[in-house]
Formats: sequence, structure tokens, C-alpha cells
Amino acid sequence: MATNGSNDLERKQAIVSSLCKHFSLDPKAFSIQFPGSDIKTLYSEILKSSGKESPQNNDGVMKWIAFTESFPSDSKACSGRLSELNADLAQKSILLFNGFTPSEADVIVFSVIHGSVIGLSNTKKEKLPHVM
Repeated sequence: MATNGSNDLERKQAIVSSLCKHFSLDPKAFSIQFPGSDIKTLYSEILKSSGKESPQNNDGVMKWIAFTESFPSDSKACSGRLSELNADLAQKSILLFNGFTPSEADVIVFSVIHGSVIGLSNTKKEKLPHVM
């Protein structure tokens, strides 16, 4: 079983990898920054490197970064948070903006919840249709 420190590192690696793919950047350029960086700092550094220093909805992205920072590492403890996310997604396809193109917030949230969601039973997945 992984410790909280390794869960935190894995979470950051997943976020960096996904955001770099989203922005067409090389994730190796950010690997040294994991240990001391929080998610907001990693996001800011990747955003700066992408050339998109001021996102259209920075407050919205920060709201979802706060969601990911407080998302439980324990898969049993995350069901309430996944239900909240499911309710939020009931009226929209993506977390920020309109349409079907994922935002940075979508990429960050997906990176964090993915490991918890794939481990759910089919019965639990059926209760989260909008997350799925």
C-alpha cells in the first residue's frame, strides 16, 4: 500500500503528465518540481511554459484545483466527493466554459479522480453517470 507521500507524488505526476499532453509540452521538463510544489504551483509553471499565462477563467480553474487538493487519497473515502462532482456535471459536459472541449480544470480533475473511479464496482459506477 502506498503512503500519503507517494500518493501525493503519483497525483502530481498524473496532473503534470496530463496538463503537458493538453498543452503539447514535454513533461520531463517539470519532473524536478514535484516534491516541493503544490498543484497550483505546478499548474502555474505549466501554464507559463505553454504561453497561456492568463486563462479565461482563472477563478474557475482555482476552484477545481482546490477540489483536487482536498480529494481523498483513500478510494473508500472519495465516494462523497465523486457524488458532488457527478451532481455538478449533471447540467454540463465539461467543468468550465461551454461545449465539449476539456479545459485545464477538466484535465486536472480527471487526472486526480481517474485512479479512484477505475477501482469502483459497476454498481457504484452506475450511480455516477455524469462522472463516467
